[in-house]
Amino acid sequence: MRRNGHIIIIAFTCFLGFHVLGNAQTQEISEYEIKAAFLYNFAKFIEWPEEAFPDMDSPFIFGVLGDDPFSEVLEQTIGSKFIQGRPLEIIRFNNYQDIEYCHILFVGLSENRCVDTILHYVDHLGILTVGDMEGFAEWGGVINFFMEDNKVRLCINPDSAERACLKISSKLLNVSQIVN
Repeated sequence: MRRNGHIIIIAFTCFLGFHVLGNAQTQEISEYEIKAAFLYNFAKFIEWPEEAFPDMDSPFIFGVLGDDPFSEVLEQTIGSKFIQGRPLEIIRFNNYQDIEYCHILFVGLSENRCVDTILHYVDHLGILTVGDMEGFAEWGGVINFFMEDNKVRLCINPDSAERACLKISSKLLNVSQIVN
């Protein structure tokens, strides 16, 4: 089982790496180019409830709350792509109370002091919360990026995903650390 997990990690990372390399302008891939590719690909491994989309033409919304470490990398990665036949859109939020409609929300480090309040606010809105601050998944975020051996790794909180009515593919769970 452990070997299969390593094979899945390698395959998933290679897929993400090729995606990033196709969009990168330089030879070196930055940490946030990799994280942007992960954000894009999360949408392929997670299922949202029907009510998460107001209608059949509604876009798939990527939100960034607080400081934006991606700059234009997120736009370059997502571009004019589609997920499940839906166009992709990026919205940057200055305040968590502005969030009404979002599918994947990256919570920036600047929100560290109020992360509990933010996670409580979006808890039942069907939003995949993602952060890279230490302890994000333990605090109730769904996915936490962290660095290990100079590589981007994932930590997933399945209980938080369940509260948000999100179904995470076992393929993604198998390549992640799990916290409750």
